[in-house]
Amino acid sequence: MLLSLEILKEVLEYLQDDLISLMSCLLVNRQWSQVAVEVIWKDPWKFQYRCGNKNAKLEILSMLISFLPKESRDILKERDIIIPQIDSPPMYDYVGLCQFLEFSNVHEMVKIISTSFKCDSTDSLNSSNSRSSTLICDSEAYTIYLIKQEIYKLFINGCPKLKYLSFHDVDAPLPFFEGAENCFLNLYELHCDTKLLPGTLYRMAQICQNLERLIVDECCYDNDGLATLIEVQKKLRYLKIITKGNDDPGNSRYNRYLRIAGAISTHAQTLTNFIIGGNFIKAIPPVTIATFENLQTLKITFQGKHEDILKYATFPQLRVLECDRVTSPLDILIGFIGRTGGFIEKISFDINAVSELSLIPLYNQTIARCCPKIHSLTTWFNYDDVTEFKQVLLACSELQHLIVGSYENEDEHYDANLDEFIITLEEIEKELVSESLNLSRYEFRFIWQARFTMLEKYLQKRKEKCQKPLSLYFSSSFISSLREDNDIFSKLEQFKNEGLIKDLEIGEYSEFK
Repeated sequence: MLLSLEILKEVLEYLQDDLISLMSCLLVNRQWSQVAVEVIWKDPWKFQYRCGNKNAKLEILSMLISFLPKESRDILKERDIIIPQIDSPPMYDYVGLCQFLEFSNVHEMVKIISTSFKCDSTDSLNSSNSRSSTLICDSEAYTIYLIKQEIYKLFINGCPKLKYLSFHDVDAPLPFFEGAENCFLNLYELHCDTKLLPGTLYRMAQICQNLERLIVDECCYDNDGLATLIEVQKKLRYLKIITKGNDDPGNSRYNRYLRIAGAISTHAQTLTNFIIGGNFIKAIPPVTIATFENLQTLKITFQGKHEDILKYATFPQLRVLECDRVTSPLDILIGFIGRTGGFIEKISFDINAVSELSLIPLYNQTIARCCPKIHSLTTWFNYDDVTEFKQVLLACSELQHLIVGSYENEDEHYDANLDEFIITLEEIEKELVSESLNLSRYEFRFIWQARFTMLEKYLQKRKEKCQKPLSLYFSSSFISSLREDNDIFSKLEQFKNEGLIKDLEIGEYSEFK
Protein backbone atom coordinates (compact mmCIF):
# COMPACT_ATOMS: atom_id res chain seq x y z
CA MET A 1 0.00 0.00 0.00
CA LEU A 2 1.33 3.44 -0.96
CA LEU A 3 1.10 6.21 1.61
CA SER A 4 0.14 9.70 0.53
CA LEU A 5 2.83 12.33 1.01
CA GLU A 6 0.84 14.03 3.78
CA ILE A 7 0.39 10.81 5.75
CA LEU A 8 4.03 9.86 5.26
CA LYS A 9 5.15 13.23 6.62
CA GLU A 10 2.88 12.82 9.63
CA VAL A 11 4.25 9.33 10.35
CA LEU A 12 7.88 10.40 10.12
CA GLU A 13 7.23 13.53 12.20
CA TYR A 14 6.07 11.15 14.90
CA LEU A 15 9.53 9.54 14.70
CA GLN A 16 11.37 12.87 14.78
CA ASP A 17 13.40 11.94 17.90
CA ASP A 18 14.24 8.43 16.71
CA LEU A 19 17.33 8.85 14.53
CA ILE A 20 17.83 5.12 13.91
CA SER A 21 14.32 4.72 12.49
CA LEU A 22 14.66 7.88 10.42
CA MET A 23 17.98 6.72 8.99
CA SER A 24 16.42 3.41 7.96
CA CYS A 25 13.75 5.35 6.05
CA LEU A 26 16.47 6.78 3.81
CA LEU A 27 16.82 3.36 2.19
CA VAL A 28 13.15 2.75 1.30
CA ASN A 29 12.77 4.89 -1.81
CA ARG A 30 13.33 8.46 -2.98
CA GLN A 31 10.10 9.82 -1.50
CA TRP A 32 10.74 8.28 1.91
CA SER A 33 14.32 9.48 1.78
CA GLN A 34 13.28 13.05 1.01
CA VAL A 35 10.76 13.21 3.85
CA ALA A 36 13.21 11.61 6.31
CA VAL A 37 15.90 14.13 5.37
CA GLU A 38 13.43 16.97 5.91
CA VAL A 39 12.61 15.68 9.40
CA ILE A 40 16.26 15.08 10.37
CA TRP A 41 17.54 18.42 9.12
CA LYS A 42 14.72 20.41 10.64
CA ASP A 43 16.76 20.32 13.85
CA PRO A 44 19.97 18.36 13.19
CA TRP A 45 21.63 19.66 16.38
CA LYS A 46 19.59 17.40 18.62
CA PHE A 47 21.21 14.33 17.07
CA GLN A 48 24.82 15.46 17.42
CA TYR A 49 25.42 13.45 20.62
CA ARG A 50 22.99 10.61 19.98
CA CYS A 51 24.17 8.96 16.78
CA GLY A 52 27.29 7.26 18.11
CA ASN A 53 29.53 9.43 15.93
CA LYS A 54 31.82 11.67 17.97
CA ASN A 55 32.40 13.83 14.88
CA ALA A 56 28.68 14.29 14.15
CA LYS A 57 28.57 17.94 15.19
CA LEU A 58 31.64 18.81 13.12
CA GLU A 59 30.17 17.03 10.10
CA ILE A 60 26.84 18.85 10.45
CA LEU A 61 28.51 22.23 10.73
CA SER A 62 30.93 21.51 7.88
CA MET A 63 28.05 20.52 5.61
CA LEU A 64 26.27 23.80 6.35
CA ILE A 65 29.47 25.78 5.78
CA SER A 66 29.76 24.22 2.32
CA PHE A 67 26.56 26.09 1.34
CA LEU A 68 28.17 29.52 1.70
CA PRO A 69 27.52 31.31 -1.61
CA LYS A 70 30.27 32.56 -3.93
CA GLU A 71 29.72 36.15 -2.82
CA SER A 72 30.46 35.21 0.80
CA ARG A 73 33.45 33.09 -0.19
CA ASP A 74 34.89 36.01 -2.16
CA ILE A 75 34.47 38.37 0.80
CA LEU A 76 36.23 35.93 3.10
CA LYS A 77 38.92 35.22 0.51
CA GLU A 78 39.99 38.85 0.82
CA ARG A 79 40.67 38.08 4.49
CA ASP A 80 42.76 35.01 3.58
CA ILE A 81 39.89 32.62 4.36
CA ILE A 82 39.77 30.03 1.58
CA ILE A 83 36.73 27.74 1.69
CA PRO A 84 37.13 25.06 -0.99
CA GLN A 85 34.30 24.15 -3.29
CA ILE A 86 32.87 20.68 -2.75
CA ASP A 87 33.34 18.19 -5.60
CA SER A 88 29.63 17.63 -6.23
CA PRO A 89 26.59 19.56 -5.02
CA PRO A 90 24.61 17.99 -2.14
CA MET A 91 21.46 16.09 -3.01
CA TYR A 92 19.35 18.31 -0.73
CA ASP A 93 19.30 21.94 0.33
CA TYR A 94 20.17 21.23 3.97
CA VAL A 95 20.31 24.91 4.95
CA GLY A 96 16.83 25.47 3.57
CA LEU A 97 15.50 22.59 5.66
CA CYS A 98 16.83 23.99 8.96
CA GLN A 99 14.18 25.42 11.24
CA PHE A 100 16.44 25.93 14.28
CA LEU A 101 19.20 28.57 14.42
CA GLU A 102 21.26 28.42 17.61
CA PHE A 103 23.66 31.19 18.66
CA SER A 104 26.23 28.68 19.95
CA ASN A 105 26.25 26.70 16.69
CA VAL A 106 26.96 29.84 14.69
CA HIS A 107 29.97 30.49 16.89
CA GLU A 108 31.13 26.91 16.35
CA MET A 109 30.93 27.48 12.59
CA VAL A 110 32.93 30.69 12.97
CA LYS A 111 35.58 28.78 14.90
CA ILE A 112 35.79 26.05 12.25
CA ILE A 113 36.16 28.55 9.41
CA SER A 114 38.68 30.79 11.18
CA THR A 115 40.93 27.88 12.18
CA SER A 116 40.52 25.35 9.36
CA PHE A 117 40.42 27.60 6.30
CA LYS A 118 42.74 30.41 7.35
CA CYS A 119 45.83 30.97 5.20
CA ASP A 120 48.84 32.20 7.15
CA SER A 121 49.78 35.55 5.66
CA THR A 122 51.25 37.20 8.74
CA ASP A 123 54.68 35.57 8.77
CA SER A 124 56.27 38.62 7.28
CA LEU A 125 55.05 40.84 10.09
CA ASN A 126 57.32 41.44 13.04
CA SER A 127 55.28 40.02 15.90
CA SER A 128 57.67 41.48 18.44
CA ASN A 129 56.58 44.95 17.45
CA SER A 130 53.70 45.94 19.73
CA ARG A 131 52.04 48.07 17.05
CA SER A 132 52.14 45.18 14.57
CA SER A 133 50.69 42.84 17.20
CA THR A 134 47.84 45.25 17.82
CA LEU A 135 47.10 45.48 14.11
CA ILE A 136 47.09 41.69 13.84
CA CYS A 137 44.63 41.38 16.75
CA ASP A 138 42.35 44.04 15.27
CA SER A 139 42.51 42.35 11.89
CA GLU A 140 41.66 38.96 13.36
CA ALA A 141 38.72 40.42 15.28
CA TYR A 142 37.38 41.98 12.10
CA THR A 143 37.82 38.70 10.24
CA ILE A 144 35.79 36.90 12.92
CA TYR A 145 33.14 39.59 12.62
CA LEU A 146 32.94 39.13 8.84
CA ILE A 147 32.71 35.34 9.09
CA LYS A 148 29.86 35.66 11.55
CA GLN A 149 28.00 38.11 9.32
CA GLU A 150 28.28 35.80 6.31
CA ILE A 151 27.04 32.77 8.27
CA TYR A 152 24.02 34.67 9.55
CA LYS A 153 23.32 35.89 6.00
CA LEU A 154 23.45 32.27 4.81
CA PHE A 155 20.70 31.24 7.21
CA ILE A 156 18.55 34.36 6.93
CA ASN A 157 18.49 34.15 3.14
CA GLY A 158 18.27 30.37 3.02
CA CYS A 159 15.81 29.42 5.79
CA PRO A 160 12.26 30.41 4.82
CA LYS A 161 10.74 28.20 7.51
CA LEU A 162 12.76 29.20 10.59
CA LYS A 163 10.82 28.36 13.77
CA TYR A 164 13.45 28.67 16.50
CA LEU A 165 16.05 31.41 16.97
CA SER A 166 18.62 31.90 19.72
CA PHE A 167 19.74 35.53 19.30
CA HIS A 168 22.40 36.98 21.62
CA ASP A 169 24.91 38.61 19.25
CA VAL A 170 25.15 42.33 19.98
CA ASP A 171 27.31 42.93 16.90
CA ALA A 172 24.95 41.08 14.55
CA PRO A 173 21.69 43.07 14.28
CA LEU A 174 19.82 40.22 12.60
CA PRO A 175 16.42 41.90 12.13
CA PHE A 176 18.12 44.56 9.97
CA PHE A 177 19.65 41.96 7.63
CA GLU A 178 18.22 41.71 4.13
CA GLY A 179 15.67 38.90 4.09
CA ALA A 180 14.95 39.07 7.82
CA GLU A 181 11.29 39.96 7.23
CA ASN A 182 10.68 36.66 5.46
CA CYS A 183 12.94 34.53 7.68
CA PHE A 184 11.59 35.68 11.07
CA LEU A 185 7.96 36.23 10.13
CA ASN A 186 6.69 32.93 11.53
CA LEU A 187 9.11 32.31 14.40
CA TYR A 188 7.61 30.04 17.04
CA GLU A 189 10.31 30.42 19.73
CA LEU A 190 12.85 33.17 20.40
CA HIS A 191 15.71 33.29 22.92
CA CYS A 192 17.22 36.73 23.53
CA ASP A 193 18.49 39.07 26.27
CA THR A 194 18.65 42.76 27.13
CA LYS A 195 22.27 43.05 26.01
CA LEU A 196 20.70 43.57 22.60
CA LEU A 197 20.03 47.22 21.87
CA PRO A 198 16.42 48.41 22.31
CA GLY A 199 16.39 49.43 18.64
CA THR A 200 17.32 45.90 17.55
CA LEU A 201 14.54 44.37 19.64
CA TYR A 202 12.10 47.02 18.44
CA ARG A 203 12.90 46.09 14.83
CA MET A 204 12.35 42.43 15.71
CA ALA A 205 8.96 43.43 17.13
CA GLN A 206 8.01 44.96 13.77
CA ILE A 207 8.80 41.70 11.96
CA CYS A 208 8.01 38.94 14.42
CA GLN A 209 4.55 39.01 16.05
CA ASN A 210 3.51 35.35 16.13
CA LEU A 211 5.79 33.99 18.85
CA GLU A 212 4.32 31.34 21.12
CA ARG A 213 7.43 30.99 23.29
CA LEU A 214 9.77 33.80 24.40
CA ILE A 215 12.80 33.16 26.61
CA VAL A 216 14.76 36.13 27.97
CA ASP A 217 17.93 34.52 29.27
CA GLU A 218 19.38 37.67 30.85
CA CYS A 219 17.03 40.54 31.63
CA CYS A 220 19.35 43.20 33.05
CA TYR A 221 17.18 46.32 32.85
CA ASP A 222 13.81 47.68 31.73
CA ASN A 223 14.51 47.48 28.00
CA ASP A 224 11.89 49.37 25.95
CA GLY A 225 12.63 47.29 22.87
CA LEU A 226 11.99 44.05 24.75
CA ALA A 227 8.79 45.49 26.21
CA THR A 228 7.55 46.31 22.72
CA LEU A 229 8.50 42.84 21.46
CA ILE A 230 6.46 41.26 24.26
CA GLU A 231 3.52 43.60 23.82
CA VAL A 232 2.94 43.06 20.09
CA GLN A 233 2.82 39.26 20.23
CA LYS A 234 -0.49 37.72 19.18
CA LYS A 235 0.01 34.08 20.25
CA LEU A 236 2.33 34.25 23.27
CA ARG A 237 1.68 31.35 25.66
CA TYR A 238 5.10 30.67 27.22
CA LEU A 239 7.31 33.35 28.79
CA LYS A 240 10.57 32.86 30.69
CA ILE A 241 12.53 35.75 32.21
CA ILE A 242 15.81 35.37 34.11
CA THR A 243 16.52 38.68 35.85
CA LYS A 244 20.05 39.99 36.33
CA GLY A 245 19.36 43.36 37.96
CA ASN A 246 19.83 44.47 41.55
CA ASP A 247 18.07 46.48 44.23
CA ASP A 248 20.44 49.47 44.20
CA PRO A 249 18.13 52.44 44.99
CA GLY A 250 20.66 54.87 43.56
CA ASN A 251 20.37 53.47 40.07
CA SER A 252 16.88 53.81 38.59
CA ARG A 253 17.94 51.69 35.61
CA TYR A 254 17.81 48.66 37.90
CA ASN A 255 14.52 49.39 39.63
CA ARG A 256 11.46 47.33 38.83
CA TYR A 257 10.97 46.55 35.16
CA LEU A 258 7.71 48.47 34.96
CA ARG A 259 7.71 48.85 31.17
CA ILE A 260 8.33 45.12 30.68
CA ALA A 261 5.81 44.27 33.41
CA GLY A 262 3.20 46.41 31.67
CA ALA A 263 3.83 44.61 28.40
CA ILE A 264 3.53 41.21 30.10
CA SER A 265 0.22 42.22 31.67
CA THR A 266 -1.31 42.59 28.19
CA HIS A 267 -1.06 38.78 27.95
CA ALA A 268 -2.58 38.10 31.36
CA GLN A 269 -5.51 36.19 29.86
CA THR A 270 -3.50 34.06 27.44
CA LEU A 271 -0.22 33.16 29.19
CA THR A 272 -0.25 29.50 30.24
CA ASN A 273 3.44 29.05 31.17
CA PHE A 274 5.47 31.57 33.17
CA ILE A 275 9.00 31.03 34.45
CA ILE A 276 10.83 33.71 36.41
CA GLY A 277 14.12 33.62 38.25
CA GLY A 278 17.57 35.08 38.59
CA ASN A 279 18.69 37.39 41.38
CA PHE A 280 16.27 40.34 41.18
CA ILE A 281 13.01 39.32 42.82
CA LYS A 282 11.40 42.75 42.48
CA ALA A 283 11.86 42.90 38.71
CA ILE A 284 8.28 41.93 37.84
CA PRO A 285 5.82 43.05 40.55
CA PRO A 286 3.89 40.16 42.17
CA VAL A 287 0.66 42.03 41.43
CA THR A 288 1.40 41.60 37.71
CA ILE A 289 2.04 37.86 38.05
CA ALA A 290 -1.17 37.47 40.07
CA THR A 291 -3.23 38.55 37.04
CA PHE A 292 -2.30 35.45 35.00
CA GLU A 293 -5.61 33.75 35.72
CA ASN A 294 -5.23 31.03 33.07
CA LEU A 295 -1.70 30.04 34.08
CA GLN A 296 -1.01 26.30 33.95
CA THR A 297 2.73 26.22 34.75
CA LEU A 298 4.53 28.46 37.25
CA LYS A 299 8.26 28.01 37.84
CA ILE A 300 10.16 30.23 40.27
CA THR A 301 13.94 29.98 40.46
CA PHE A 302 14.90 33.05 42.49
CA GLN A 303 17.86 32.81 44.83
CA GLY A 304 15.92 34.12 47.79
CA LYS A 305 12.47 34.54 49.29
CA HIS A 306 9.56 34.69 46.91
CA GLU A 307 6.56 34.54 49.24
CA ASP A 308 5.02 37.71 47.76
CA ILE A 309 4.47 35.89 44.46
CA LEU A 310 2.44 33.11 46.13
CA LYS A 311 0.88 35.02 49.02
CA TYR A 312 -2.13 36.48 47.24
CA ALA A 313 -2.12 34.85 43.80
CA THR A 314 -4.86 32.47 42.69
CA PHE A 315 -4.35 30.32 39.62
CA PRO A 316 -7.41 28.07 39.22
CA GLN A 317 -6.01 26.33 36.10
CA LEU A 318 -2.53 25.62 37.51
CA ARG A 319 -1.03 22.22 36.62
CA VAL A 320 2.64 22.60 37.54
CA LEU A 321 4.30 24.46 40.43
CA GLU A 322 8.10 24.35 40.62
CA CYS A 323 10.13 26.41 43.08
CA ASP A 324 13.86 25.75 42.83
CA ARG A 325 16.54 27.26 45.06
CA VAL A 326 14.02 29.34 46.99
CA THR A 327 12.88 29.85 50.54
CA SER A 328 9.22 30.36 51.32
CA PRO A 329 7.20 29.95 54.53
CA LEU A 330 5.31 26.67 54.37
CA ASP A 331 2.07 28.29 55.50
CA ILE A 332 2.11 30.51 52.39
CA LEU A 333 2.70 27.49 50.15
CA ILE A 334 -0.17 25.66 51.88
CA GLY A 335 -2.49 28.62 51.38
CA PHE A 336 -1.49 28.92 47.73
CA ILE A 337 -2.15 25.23 47.01
CA GLY A 338 -5.50 25.52 48.76
CA ARG A 339 -6.57 28.26 46.34
CA THR A 340 -5.86 26.25 43.18
CA GLY A 341 -8.64 24.60 41.23
CA GLY A 342 -7.79 20.94 41.80
CA PHE A 343 -5.86 20.46 38.54
CA ILE A 344 -2.30 20.43 39.91
CA GLU A 345 -0.22 17.57 38.48
CA LYS A 346 3.23 18.46 39.81
CA ILE A 347 4.58 20.20 42.93
CA SER A 348 8.35 20.41 43.11
CA PHE A 349 10.53 22.59 45.34
CA ASP A 350 13.84 22.66 47.15
CA ILE A 351 13.00 20.40 50.07
CA ASN A 352 15.84 22.00 52.03
CA ALA A 353 14.07 25.32 52.06
CA VAL A 354 11.16 24.71 54.47
CA SER A 355 11.76 25.06 58.20
CA GLU A 356 8.29 24.87 59.81
CA LEU A 357 8.30 21.15 60.61
CA SER A 358 5.05 21.37 62.60
CA LEU A 359 3.17 22.44 59.44
CA ILE A 360 4.12 19.38 57.40
CA PRO A 361 1.01 17.35 58.44
CA LEU A 362 -1.19 20.28 57.35
CA TYR A 363 0.72 20.45 54.07
CA ASN A 364 0.01 16.76 53.42
CA GLN A 365 -3.65 17.21 54.34
CA THR A 366 -3.90 20.10 51.86
CA ILE A 367 -2.36 18.00 49.09
CA ALA A 368 -4.82 15.18 49.81
CA ARG A 369 -7.76 17.57 49.75
CA CYS A 370 -6.82 19.87 46.86
CA CYS A 371 -4.66 17.85 44.45
CA PRO A 372 -6.54 14.70 43.35
CA LYS A 373 -4.84 14.72 39.93
CA ILE A 374 -1.25 15.12 41.11
CA HIS A 375 1.39 12.96 39.36
CA SER A 376 4.60 14.23 40.97
CA LEU A 377 4.93 15.47 44.56
CA THR A 378 7.59 16.72 46.96
CA THR A 379 6.88 16.00 50.63
CA TRP A 380 8.33 14.51 53.85
CA PHE A 381 7.94 11.30 55.82
CA ASN A 382 8.01 10.72 59.56
CA TYR A 383 6.18 7.87 61.25
CA ASP A 384 4.78 10.21 63.91
CA ASP A 385 2.82 11.97 61.17
CA VAL A 386 2.04 8.88 59.13
CA THR A 387 -1.75 9.48 59.20
CA GLU A 388 -1.51 12.61 57.05
CA PHE A 389 1.06 10.98 54.77
CA LYS A 390 -1.33 8.08 54.19
CA GLN A 391 -4.07 10.51 53.30
CA VAL A 392 -1.98 11.78 50.40
CA LEU A 393 -1.34 8.34 48.91
CA LEU A 394 -4.94 7.22 49.37
CA ALA A 395 -6.50 10.39 47.95
CA CYS A 396 -4.07 10.96 45.07
CA SER A 397 -4.59 7.85 42.97
CA GLU A 398 -2.68 9.25 39.96
CA LEU A 399 0.53 9.87 41.91
CA GLN A 400 3.52 8.31 40.10
CA HIS A 401 6.60 10.20 41.30
CA LEU A 402 7.34 10.91 44.97
CA ILE A 403 10.23 13.02 46.25
CA VAL A 404 10.33 12.34 49.99
CA GLY A 405 12.69 13.61 52.66
CA SER A 406 13.21 13.27 56.36
CA TYR A 407 12.24 16.14 58.67
CA GLU A 408 15.21 18.48 58.72
CA ASN A 409 16.08 22.16 59.08
CA GLU A 410 18.95 24.20 60.50
CA ASP A 411 18.00 23.58 64.14
CA GLU A 412 16.70 20.03 64.26
CA HIS A 413 16.15 16.88 62.27
CA TYR A 414 14.24 13.65 62.61
CA ASP A 415 15.62 10.76 60.61
CA ALA A 416 13.05 8.93 58.53
CA ASN A 417 13.08 5.14 58.57
CA LEU A 418 12.99 3.21 55.29
CA ASP A 419 11.46 0.12 56.93
CA GLU A 420 8.63 2.24 58.36
CA PHE A 421 8.15 3.82 54.94
CA ILE A 422 7.77 0.39 53.30
CA ILE A 423 5.40 -0.77 56.06
CA THR A 424 3.29 2.31 55.34
CA LEU A 425 3.20 1.52 51.62
CA GLU A 426 2.08 -2.04 52.34
CA GLU A 427 -0.65 -0.82 54.71
CA ILE A 428 -1.94 1.57 52.07
CA GLU A 429 -1.99 -1.16 49.43
CA LYS A 430 -4.10 -3.33 51.76
CA GLU A 431 -6.57 -0.48 52.22
CA LEU A 432 -6.85 -0.02 48.46
CA VAL A 433 -7.93 -3.68 48.15
CA SER A 434 -8.85 -3.95 44.45
CA GLU A 435 -6.40 -1.27 43.33
CA SER A 436 -2.68 -0.74 43.69
CA LEU A 437 -0.45 2.28 44.04
CA ASN A 438 0.58 3.85 40.74
CA LEU A 439 3.80 5.07 42.32
CA SER A 440 6.79 3.90 40.31
CA ARG A 441 9.49 6.49 41.07
CA TYR A 442 10.84 7.35 44.52
CA GLU A 443 13.51 9.88 45.45
CA PHE A 444 14.82 9.70 49.03
CA ARG A 445 16.34 12.91 50.40
CA PHE A 446 18.38 13.62 53.52
CA ILE A 447 19.35 11.13 56.22
CA TRP A 448 17.32 7.95 56.60
CA GLN A 449 17.69 4.92 58.80
CA ALA A 450 17.67 1.95 56.48
CA ARG A 451 18.16 -1.77 56.18
CA PHE A 452 17.71 -3.22 52.75
CA THR A 453 16.28 -6.58 53.79
CA MET A 454 12.72 -5.23 53.93
CA LEU A 455 13.20 -3.27 50.72
CA GLU A 456 14.32 -6.46 48.97
CA LYS A 457 11.26 -8.35 50.23
CA TYR A 458 8.97 -5.55 49.09
CA LEU A 459 10.54 -5.50 45.64
CA GLN A 460 10.26 -9.30 45.39
CA LYS A 461 6.54 -9.12 46.23
CA ARG A 462 6.01 -6.55 43.48
CA LYS A 463 7.77 -8.80 40.99
CA GLU A 464 5.65 -11.80 42.01
CA LYS A 465 2.51 -9.71 41.47
CA CYS A 466 3.80 -8.73 38.01
CA GLN A 467 3.91 -5.07 39.01
CA LYS A 468 6.33 -2.90 37.08
CA PRO A 469 9.75 -2.40 38.69
CA LEU A 470 10.44 0.81 40.58
CA SER A 471 12.89 3.60 39.79
CA LEU A 472 14.82 4.60 42.92
CA TYR A 473 17.04 7.57 43.71
CA PHE A 474 19.09 7.92 46.89
CA SER A 475 20.66 11.29 47.68
CA SER A 476 24.26 11.67 48.78
CA SER A 477 23.20 12.39 52.36
CA PHE A 478 21.05 9.25 52.41
CA ILE A 479 23.98 7.12 51.27
CA SER A 480 26.49 8.77 53.63
CA SER A 481 24.31 7.80 56.60
CA LEU A 482 24.75 4.13 55.61
CA ARG A 483 28.52 4.04 55.27
CA GLU A 484 28.79 1.27 57.80
CA ASP A 485 27.09 -0.97 55.25
CA ASN A 486 29.88 -1.62 52.75
CA ASP A 487 27.65 -3.77 50.57
CA ILE A 488 25.01 -1.09 49.91
CA PHE A 489 26.05 -0.34 46.33
CA SER A 490 26.42 -3.99 45.39
CA LYS A 491 23.01 -4.75 46.92
CA LEU A 492 21.31 -2.00 44.93
CA GLU A 493 23.04 -3.06 41.72
CA GLN A 494 21.99 -6.64 42.44
CA PHE A 495 18.37 -5.51 42.77
CA LYS A 496 18.65 -3.81 39.39
CA ASN A 497 20.28 -6.81 37.72
CA GLU A 498 17.50 -9.05 39.03
CA GLY A 499 14.86 -6.79 37.50
CA LEU A 500 13.59 -5.57 40.87
CA ILE A 501 14.61 -1.99 40.04
CA LYS A 502 14.17 -0.31 36.67
CA ASP A 503 16.39 2.75 37.12
CA LEU A 504 18.85 3.43 39.92
CA GLU A 505 20.56 6.74 40.69
CA ILE A 506 22.86 7.52 43.62
CA GLY A 507 24.16 10.98 44.48
CA GLU A 508 23.67 13.92 42.14
CA TYR A 509 21.49 13.62 39.04
CA SER A 510 19.15 15.81 37.04
CA GLU A 511 15.86 13.92 36.84
CA PHE A 512 14.52 10.51 35.91
CA LYS A 513 13.35 10.35 32.33
